[in-house]
Amino acid sequence: MAVELAIKYGVPAISLSGILDIGNWLSQHQDVDAAEGDTSDFNQRASATINQDGPNDPFYKWFMTNYIAPADYAKASPAPRVTAKTGPLYLANSLNEFVPTSGLFQMGEALSRAQVPFTLRTVVAAVTPRVTLMMCSMNSTYF
Repeated sequence: MAVELAIKYGVPAISLSGILDIGNWLSQHQDVDAAEGDTSDFNQRASATINQDGPNDPFYKWFMTNYIAPADYAKASPAPRVTAKTGPLYLANSLNEFVPTSGLFQMGEALSRAQVPFTLRTVVAAVTPRVTLMMCSMNSTYF
């Protein structure tokens, strides 16, 4: 959602472990069977208790295909829609969770081509909350 606001309205935004590689990732992972995994009490547990220790392609595919209609896979990928009017972005992602970093680097490349100011940070951490803690000390040059 934050990236969408930056693209559509040109406002500054922050993305923490954003789901950014959708259409491209799905086209390259057609052989992966989507699997929900253990989502019992998913919305009532601390994120640190949810397995985010490394890639989980079946869950990532399940997550995306349950929230995005097949006709919208390409449209849901933000990097191809970046323009010079896109707002500045702060992109942060752990290098070791189920969200692939491919979308993060696609966004960085697209923002560079459009000459949009951005900060891209990766951290070596097993769970997203460490990324959130790192955000507290970010440089607020654009925000």
